[in-house]
Amino acid sequence: STRKESSAASDVYKRQICTHAGFVMTNVANSEIKCDNHGAVYSADDGSVLSGPAPRALGKVTVTVEGDDVLVSF
Repeated sequence: STRKESSAASDVYKRQICTHAGFVMTNVANSEIKCDNHGAVYSADDGSVLSGPAPRALGKVTVTVEGDDVLVSF
């Protein structure tokens, strides 16, 4: 996942799983996340779709540290 924003206690990441066909994406460059399978392109800044065939933006994952606990929410 790519890091989106952070605060003292939690971090927000974008899931790098293409919303078109579920492929894991590892091609991140120039503020874009590209799916090498079908060519969808997402913004690395906010996860929005820049070009299809992706039907929706990337999901977000929030990671929060509370004491000794690490909480992950989708």
